[in-house]
Amino acid sequence: MPSPNSSCFEHRPWLANLYEECGLVKMCGTQYPIVPVLVRDLEPGETSEYWAWWSNKFMFVYPGKVCVDICFPYGPEVLEKAGEGIRVNVAIDVLEGCK
Repeated sequence: MPSPNSSCFEHRPWLANLYEECGLVKMCGTQYPIVPVLVRDLEPGETSEYWAWWSNKFMFVYPGKVCVDICFPYGPEVLEKAGEGIRVNVAIDVLEGCK
């Protein structure tokens, strides 16, 4: 089962521009505060609009399943069947601000 890892997001009315380092988010030229988040598995009964690709860590975390799907030209199912990773519904916990 996937384990949590943290990343930095830009914070807007929604969370977008997920990168592993705050400097990469700053490169996007956002006017919004940048906050680190914890990406984790959903608890039983919990729901979330966020989806990610799991392959030894969470990658391609987006607010929508279709946003993850378009990262794969032949669809994520091809790589899932090959054992390369899995698409998962994830929770996003906002932590404190980046330095």
